[in-house]
Amino acid sequence: MRTDDPQHVSSLAPPRVVAPAAPRDLVALAEPPTFSVVVPVYEGADTVGQAIESLLAQTVAPFEIIVCDDGSTDDLAGALVPYGDRITLLHQPHSGLGAARNLGSFHAGGEFVATCDADDEVLPRLIEALGELAMARPDLDILCRTSFLERDGTPAGLSRTYENPKFPVDDQRKGILGGAFIPSSSAFRRQRLVEVGGFDESLRCAEDYDLWMRLIFSGAKAGLLLEPLGIYRLHGGSLSTRGVWCRQGEISTFTKLLDRNDLSEDERRIAEERIAQLGRELKREEAREALAQGRPDARRLSLGVALGKGQRLQTRVRAAVAVAVPRWAGRQLRT
Repeated sequence: MRTDDPQHVSSLAPPRVVAPAAPRDLVALAEPPTFSVVVPVYEGADTVGQAIESLLAQTVAPFEIIVCDDGSTDDLAGALVPYGDRITLLHQPHSGLGAARNLGSFHAGGEFVATCDADDEVLPRLIEALGELAMARPDLDILCRTSFLERDGTPAGLSRTYENPKFPVDDQRKGILGGAFIPSSSAFRRQRLVEVGGFDESLRCAEDYDLWMRLIFSGAKAGLLLEPLGIYRLHGGSLSTRGVWCRQGEISTFTKLLDRNDLSEDERRIAEERIAQLGRELKREEAREALAQGRPDARRLSLGVALGKGQRLQTRVRAAVAVAVPRWAGRQLRT
């Protein structure tokens, strides 16, 4: 294997890693860096114990486990009693996922910050594997990993980046413009995260994509471990399933990016095209949500999709059907 080929891994890196080419003068670390794990929780008393147990079962212990209570009203305190001083518990008024992650990240004492949602689990080798990668590639600021997926309690295979790796290595600035190739459960060099201001707490969704983009455009480099090291759970209440919020967050992310003065003409063009594409997707999501909820504006929003420029013919036909029979279309979405 060529070690100077950016499509492959440096000879210093552990097996099954995809990363940009390593600098020729790179020197591996003698010891792994420290990892703080942040667990944001909102109304997660029923699941947070499982997440913490998985972190306490690591082959290499994390530097600290920080549980960030985002204004929960359930019995979170009772759920955390068994863990005593093995965790650090922080509280804030209910302010959203980005704010909870910031609370833990800014408080953290580790060199890297990893996240674990309160309804997820990590596998025993997580910290050990991240440490191996960080030692071999100290030039990387973002350490990505893959996960097993569960959808509403049913196994759903492996995360997309594992099944069909499209992890950019030649130009990660252009890569992040094309999509959020960095999983939300990755680990980040804390200094870099703080320097870019952490998560945008005004976003209800896509706050992770917004941060990843700012990190990459600030010069951070990311590498991907092709080893599933967690269980990522999707369910009806997951933020990632809320299409309207996510499209709004992504549009905000790209709009902010256009304020930068260091974009190339090609990067600016891609960002503008993405905003237009996301705008069309937002219109579709707004119409779907209105139909599913039986709202009185469902017909108007569907008409906007049917007549909208840039929408695919099949999408426009479906929207036209929804204009004609919105109640029937709504029932189809709810079943």
